[in-house]
Amino acid sequence: MTYALTAALQEAIYAQLTSDANLAALVDGVFDALPAGVLPQRYVQIGPEQARARSDKTGAGARHVFEVHVVGRDAGFLPVKQAAARVSDLLVDAPLPMSRGHIVSLRFSQAKATRDRSDDSRRITLRFTAQLYDS
Repeated sequence: MTYALTAALQEAIYAQLTSDANLAALVDGVFDALPAGVLPQRYVQIGPEQARARSDKTGAGARHVFEVHVVGRDAGFLPVKQAAARVSDLLVDAPLPMSRGHIVSLRFSQAKATRDRSDDSRRITLRFTAQLYDS
């Protein structure tokens, strides 16, 4: 197993999401850490990740399960769902260039849409699974 690819994966995800004009039209930013102060109306945040050993005779590898959150203070879920759909389209089986290693597969696993009653925001948590190998 190797955990050495996690930073390269995050960089590739961030680059993919921030370089897309269609996603930029749907959200006010893509973040790893949220900015201080007032949060944007609608944004994407790269979330937690888990990695499990998946090395084999061809080399060191790992399966990374990670989340991407789409959050909005919209009156309904539609704008947040549209942004979440774009995130999914951008990541699933995308040929993301990595600074180290490579992605064998990147698949959508599940999503959960929730409403936070404390601030009336909507959140969609997307979960993806990436199989990585160090090369």
